[in-house]
Amino acid sequence: QKHGKVILVRLPVGNEMLSIENKLAPNFNNIMSKISKKYSLAYIKLKDDNYIYPDGNHLYKESGKIVSKLLADDINNMFLNE
Repeated sequence: QKHGKVILVRLPVGNEMLSIENKLAPNFNNIMSKISKKYSLAYIKLKDDNYIYPDGNHLYKESGKIVSKLLADDINNMFLNE
């Protein structure tokens, strides 16, 4: 935080990977929300839309472009009025 803004980001993953994540950390979003509030950090959870994952975890090139644009837009909107 001394050197810039910290933003916590949860990237979308495929359904199988999401199922594993939910089993390992069922309250992940609540935990991240508490951490973000405790340290006054932004937390962005990107929607799990119909993206393409070649391995369930990494986004296919075209899906990655869409997610990158959405993330950039969210970040820009957060700090637009500063």
